[in-house]
Amino acid sequence: MATNDALVNLKRRRSTIRAAVTRFVAKVNEVPQYTNIDYELQRLEEKAEELNSVDKEIHMLLTDVEYEQDIVDCEKYEDNAKITIFLAKKKIREGSDKSYVTTPSNKSWPKQGGRPEFSAAYGSREVNAIEENLNAFLASKCEVTGAKAAFAKDYDNIVIALCTPIMQRAVKLLPQANELVLVDASGTMDKNNSRVFFVTPCVAGGVPLGCVITSNEKESTFRKRVKLLMSCLPTYSDILKKGPSVVMTDDDLTERTVLRELATNRVLRE
Repeated sequence: MATNDALVNLKRRRSTIRAAVTRFVAKVNEVPQYTNIDYELQRLEEKAEELNSVDKEIHMLLTDVEYEQDIVDCEKYEDNAKITIFLAKKKIREGSDKSYVTTPSNKSWPKQGGRPEFSAAYGSREVNAIEENLNAFLASKCEVTGAKAAFAKDYDNIVIALCTPIMQRAVKLLPQANELVLVDASGTMDKNNSRVFFVTPCVAGGVPLGCVITSNEKESTFRKRVKLLMSCLPTYSDILKKGPSVVMTDDDLTERTVLRELATNRVLRE
């Protein structure tokens, strides 16, 4: 019964991914200029990889007869995606100015041209593969440095919370940490454009009290990352027991809504 449920869930997930693959194939084929297909091509490659992974999981649960029937349909989607990706990259190469002066200004090349060379270093962008790699990486780093870290998923979004040794000392030794904290995010720091949130005891500069990395800024993800960060703070921290009197944020309604829920007796300031 459990196997059947797992198979049903995987097939439902595959249908969603196949729809996404079909959508991105259409978008890539519709774009007339090679300089405008960066995002669609990148998303198509990601979804094609994800679809291949789900197909393998499904095939592990099928009988030989079912596998022979299923693989034919799988190859149609795989071949369609591969051909589209190949032709799109060919369009990028052929459409590029051959001049060594102007070619570097083509923004398609940094994203697409270096993918074969650096894909091993970047690793897979599929959530399941990221989870496996991150858990191993965080465990090894925490063992060596004494940091505390946690990883969770919010559907297909990742959440990472960090509290390094210097952050732990700041939580323990800085009295300002129990009076006021600032919560703010930045981006464009990595290939996936993850959102990096820092919690600091003052507005300008200052020693961070904690760090959270996520793949988006949705309310559900923000709620999970706040709780995950709290689990990484030292148990002796007054922030856990009493919390800061004032929490400063920007005018982000998502942040303020979640912080009001989790810190009902705190003052929020923009």
